[in-house]
Amino acid sequence: MPMPPTTTVPASSNDAGYDCDGNCIADTDGDGICDEFEIEGCLDEASCNYDADATDINCIYADAGYDCDGNCLVDTDGDGICDEFESAGCTEENACNYDAAATDDDGSCVFCGCEGSSDDSSSPYTLTVEAHAADIIPGQTTYRILPELGQCRRLLQFCLWKQR
Repeated sequence: MPMPPTTTVPASSNDAGYDCDGNCIADTDGDGICDEFEIEGCLDEASCNYDADATDINCIYADAGYDCDGNCLVDTDGDGICDEFESAGCTEENACNYDAAATDDDGSCVFCGCEGSSDDSSSPYTLTVEAHAADIIPGQTTYRILPELGQCRRLLQFCLWKQR
């Protein structure tokens, strides 16, 4: 008995990603565009990821005050902090009025002195003089001078002696 002829089925003319009926094999968002053919981006020209051909819409925008690369739009002093986020104050850590939140020094730093005090009676600063050692060397006295300057305290020590 003779063998029936062999039939060769031509390869499907459908594109990859589609089934034989022309439907997407994978279309997660259900928009009729197969996942492997989606173009990510945003149709809004103001977005950082604008693409006029985008089919998978996911818009990304810059934070206020910054461009899409994270650079300040306005940074007059070039310190990397946008002008609109600057905070004026004393930026010197050793000043009495140091402000950790300040980003721009405004010249207001006080370094434990009597700045702004015109009336000595109201000054919070004091000076104490005390004899520390007398006559260790005959005729000489060592004194300690202790200025109290708010948060600062300094010790000055010197020796006085009598002239003969």
